[in-house]
Amino acid sequence: MSLSILNHTEREIIRRTVVAAVYGSFFDEGEFHTLFGVTREQATQVLEMWPTVNDQAEVVFLTINNAFANLRHYPHGKQHLIEEMTEVSSKILNELFFRWRSDFPNLVSEEFIRDQSAIE
Repeated sequence: MSLSILNHTEREIIRRTVVAAVYGSFFDEGEFHTLFGVTREQATQVLEMWPTVNDQAEVVFLTINNAFANLRHYPHGKQHLIEEMTEVSSKILNELFFRWRSDFPNLVSEEFIRDQSAIE
């Protein structure tokens, strides 16, 4: 599901997720590029272009995808801070991540999405 067909609230949650990843204290500068595939500066530029970003562009896709993926799994014990910064529950973040990712079939199979949704 591309950003273009998500509603305003869903796009805003995604933006807040990227804000949390970029400006939160979750990822050290030295590991940001390794974890995200983009620099913090590139991710900041994505936010500066918001809401006119194209999630089909590699830097935008990587920024959004890896903000979700890393915030879901990497900063252990900080879920309450993530929920505070994004203003939604982990459950909603997970559901939105899988809905958004489902629009990229070359990257993830429907079976994988079903399996992940069942885990959450």
